[in-house]
Amino acid sequence: SKVNEERRMKAWQEKIKNKKQEIERLKKQIDFLAENAEQQKVVLQNEKLNLVSMEKQVKESKEKLEKVSVELNEINKQLSDASGDSAESERVRRRNEAIENLKRVFPDKIHGRLVDLCQPSHKRFNLAVTKVLQKHMMSIVCDSEETARDAILYLKEQRYPPETFLPHHGLDVHPINEKLRELTYPKGVKLVFDVIQCNHPAARKALQFACGNALICETAEDARTLAYGSAGGDRYKAVALDGTMFQQSGVIGGGSHELKMRAKKWDENALKQLRERRAQLQEESNTLHRTRRKELDVEMQRNKLTSVEYRLKNMQLEKTKCETDTLNKLTFELESLESELSVIPPKIEEIEERMQEREREIAKIEEKSNAVADD
Repeated sequence: SKVNEERRMKAWQEKIKNKKQEIERLKKQIDFLAENAEQQKVVLQNEKLNLVSMEKQVKESKEKLEKVSVELNEINKQLSDASGDSAESERVRRRNEAIENLKRVFPDKIHGRLVDLCQPSHKRFNLAVTKVLQKHMMSIVCDSEETARDAILYLKEQRYPPETFLPHHGLDVHPINEKLRELTYPKGVKLVFDVIQCNHPAARKALQFACGNALICETAEDARTLAYGSAGGDRYKAVALDGTMFQQSGVIGGGSHELKMRAKKWDENALKQLRERRAQLQEESNTLHRTRRKELDVEMQRNKLTSVEYRLKNMQLEKTKCETDTLNKLTFELESLESELSVIPPKIEEIEERMQEREREIAKIEEKSNAVADD
């Protein structure tokens, strides 16, 4: 019947509507998977870069740690050979404490002791340089006379031993006599200033003040020749490698036991630098050991990378399945429903035509019946 066919058509239309909604939901899911897959690709790329960076950092740390360990072992050997770890005397400790506190109280104004700011270019010059610098070897280099006065007051208040200061802006320094650099006799003669390594600007001026134009030579006889000169010749302040010093005035200073003890300060200074370097290397070693522990982080990063790759692969598989299998299946089902639906309207139309034909026949019969009745 027509009613049945109309009911059937309505049911098929509802099925088609639901199927279209199902396809729309699937397309949205495919779009979501595609977008998520792209995001995971970016995440994967970033995680790969992170892994490369971490692996590089761990590798560099291993290599650096090896170098640091070698240098640290060498420094420990040098300190052990020199008995560099022997206890300091109380007086030395107080003087070291004083300079450290001065640097803290007057930052950028107190530069340090002259002995800590420069170093003879070779150990064989130690005695001679010590003799020329004399008391200024332990003098404190600072920026100005005002700072020197404030520092002296501070030392008194803190009951530290008195110190000598060399203020950068208050020193009257005579220029180096360049002609002395051209001397060729006696053999090996040099300016004392030229055999001392010093890179600190303020310390260089203080060093020039303390050294003046003093000359250094191999032997005491050479030093005597330079100091007293030949008849009518120039006279110079000169020191021999053994610490014997001759003044132009004739005053002679020998290489005493006390001088040798004071000259050891250069060795102490070198040992101090070794200790500082050792502390620096130990800190560096600790930091590098912490970095090496990042090997575990690298392993975790690799696992994270595997997880992201697995997630991305699953998304891509699900997307492919949705696009090929599920969407094709739903599209086929929709087409089948639409095909089934397409045959219903013609049937309804056919039923309607039959009903109309029947109604016309009934009308004709009624018309004939009425005509007979009238006769």
